[in-house]
Amino acid sequence: MITNTSKHCVAVGKHYGKLRELARQVKTSNKDAIEEAACLMCEAVPNNSVLVPIPGHEGDATYTYLLAKAIADKRHVQVVDAIQGFRRESSHEAKLKGRCINSQVWFYKIENISEGSNIIFIDNVVATGRTCQAARHALGDRGTTLSITIADY
Repeated sequence: MITNTSKHCVAVGKHYGKLRELARQVKTSNKDAIEEAACLMCEAVPNNSVLVPIPGHEGDATYTYLLAKAIADKRHVQVVDAIQGFRRESSHEAKLKGRCINSQVWFYKIENISEGSNIIFIDNVVATGRTCQAARHALGDRGTTLSITIADY
């Protein structure tokens, strides 16, 4: 596991090789990849956690919800699909064009997150950390992101 305190993130590893491919496969909602990623990630989920999937660039949590659910089934913790984002360019597309993204999210089911819960945002890749930062900010700077990989840019 890699911890990046500036991004408030814990990741299985760097965005290279097998983990990079696993993160890509999770993004396609590949069931085997989601199961493999969940097995790798679940050890980093403490008791009393609430898993909150990060929305993709389309605005909804899709594959991250499936990943969070697979982790929750192994750890017997709660998943709350509490974040909605705005449609935007993907981080990868923005990087290829030399631009940064501006992630904005809002919580629409915040009442489903119990006070005192250990909030863990679930993502496949943390690139810039902006979406995770926006999610933390929306929740009063609480929570940590758990991802398959963390990128170096």
